[in-house]
Amino acid sequence: MTIFVSTGGERGSKALDTAQLWLEQGITDIELSGGSYDPFFEEKLDRLVARGASVTLHNYLPLKREPFVINLASQSEEVFNKSFSHVQKCIELSEKIGAKHYAVHAGFLLDPKPRQLGGPLKNMDLFDRTVCENTFVMAVKELGELAERKNIRLLIENNVYSSSNKKLFKHNPLLMTDPNAILEILYRCEGAAGLLLDVAHLKVSSISQGFDAKAAVDSITSLIEGLHLSDNDGLEDQNERCAEDSWFWPVLPKVKYHVLEVYGLSTQEIKKQLVLASNRI
Repeated sequence: MTIFVSTGGERGSKALDTAQLWLEQGITDIELSGGSYDPFFEEKLDRLVARGASVTLHNYLPLKREPFVINLASQSEEVFNKSFSHVQKCIELSEKIGAKHYAVHAGFLLDPKPRQLGGPLKNMDLFDRTVCENTFVMAVKELGELAERKNIRLLIENNVYSSSNKKLFKHNPLLMTDPNAILEILYRCEGAAGLLLDVAHLKVSSISQGFDAKAAVDSITSLIEGLHLSDNDGLEDQNERCAEDSWFWPVLPKVKYHVLEVYGLSTQEIKKQLVLASNRI
């Protein structure tokens, strides 16, 4: 069983520099996410793969010199076009390095700034939900067809709706945070993409929206094709380590794509988390 480790927590470093250090210490399966802008991203990526790493790209990477938030539901023509082109590029890079999956986050009803991600979003007027859903579904269908032609499976990650964001907004500003919304969007995509279930996102959203997380997993199991694994206090997405008794182990479906997304750990601690996850999955 392959379990990738996410570089997303190394925000002050370049993702591929982190990945190279991990490879030298025996971590070979790596999801590239987060980090800082790297003008030599593609050259380093080629070298990493040539040295034996199994690599998958996630959402924002490769980062742009002037960062922006990917939003395939945006009603800003500029943001939508940048987002669509970025995902196209990631699918092409995924084919080049032999990856089998590429995952992107579900869309938003607003266009947040990069610095707002992971915390409270700025309260602002929201785009119309129905219009955003239509835009998102259209984009996913087209990108999913492109990915399929290149033998890549496109996955969509569920968003996290935190208690702090619930206090800021009268209405949920995010797509795909609860099981009904996830089911509706992906059914409309007609198989163009699967679900990358972030169990930590689902835990936070379940508390702010008042649904049962375990029952939610059961209701969307048929759509789950990948898993992001971490834990938190239920109020915010904290990317804390998984525990032997973390709530999600008993309800996880069998999938081929797993990512350990725990931040702030040493290499040895990451390896212990990999052993735990491997034993529990």
